[in-house]
This record gives sequence, C-alpha cells and structure tokens, in this order.
Amino acid sequence: MTYLDFMSIIFLIFDLKGVVLFIKTWVFIMFLATIDFGLNMLRPQLLSWPLERVDQEKYQIAEKLNYNPLVKKGPYTFWVSYSPLFNLRTASMAVNPRWQGNIFLSLSSLKEGPHFDAAIAHEMGHFEGCPPKNICFSDFDADEFAAKMVGPEKTLALLRYMSKTHGEYEGGNQRIHAMENRVISTESR
Repeated sequence: MTYLDFMSIIFLIFDLKGVVLFIKTWVFIMFLATIDFGLNMLRPQLLSWPLERVDQEKYQIAEKLNYNPLVKKGPYTFWVSYSPLFNLRTASMAVNPRWQGNIFLSLSSLKEGPHFDAAIAHEMGHFEGCPPKNICFSDFDADEFAAKMVGPEKTLALLRYMSKTHGEYEGGNQRIHAMENRVISTESR
C-alpha cells in the first residue's frame, strides 16, 4: 500500500465521520423542532411567559385594550412565546383555536413601538368577530375590529409598517387598500 492509498483511506474515514456527525446533528435538530412544534400546537403556554412578567409597559397597553367596551369575549391573556420556531418570524402574534382567550406574542413583536396597540387589537379581532368558541381567520375582519378599537389611521399605519418591514405578504396590499378606503370614508363624514 502506497502513501497516497493510505492518505486516501484516512481522508475517507474523516469524511465519513463528518457526514455521520452532520446526519446526527440534523436528526437532533429535527427532533427538537418536532418537540417545539408539538408543544406550540398542544400546549403553547409551556414555552411562554405571561406578558406582565416580561414587559410591564406593553402589558399595561394590552390590559387597557382588554377592558375596552368593544371587547365582549375577553378578558384575554397575553403570553410571550420563547419558542424558537415561533420566534423565527420577524414579528408575530398569534391566536390558537384550541386556546380561546389567549394571545401569543413573539419576542420581537414587543418592539413594534407605536403599532403595538393596533397589533393587539387586530389579534383580539380574530376572537371578537366570530361566533362563540370559534376563531375568524379573516385578517380583514380582524383589521376592521382593530380599526374600531384604535382607529382606522393607527390600523392603516400598522399595515403599512408590516408591509415595509416584513416585505410583501399575502393579501397585504388588499388589506392596506381596504383600510385606506375606510380612512377616506371616515374623513369625508
């Protein structure tokens, strides 16, 4: 056996170890992602903290909206999710049909600044505009509820901000146009 044959075998062994390590790492990551996804679907509170423990200022904004006279199905509980999968998106908030009355926020959504109240009102709108024990998946209906709670101008500002910071998203321009029309009709009264 020559020196080149010996070196080829050594490189092959190290290369196979690298492939095996890559496969083991990938399997482990997929395992963790499956657990994360499963917990998000089955019991998202396990990966979350109550908003009041994470950000008192945002909690006060959410609570003020919670006791708005338009809120009929509340009060809502606000959670900040520490789930890696949930926090992959730039800024997200979500409602889950299995967990009525719970609104889940990503860590980055707490940095939404002046749009936070409109975003919370939008998420409440997914519950408020529907029959009991149901969730409306229509963002248009949720936007309409947010416009009633915080005003169409603030809701429109949120939609424009989302379009600018998160890029084009499905139905985004249609929602912006619908809210622009609502703002125009409100101003012409």
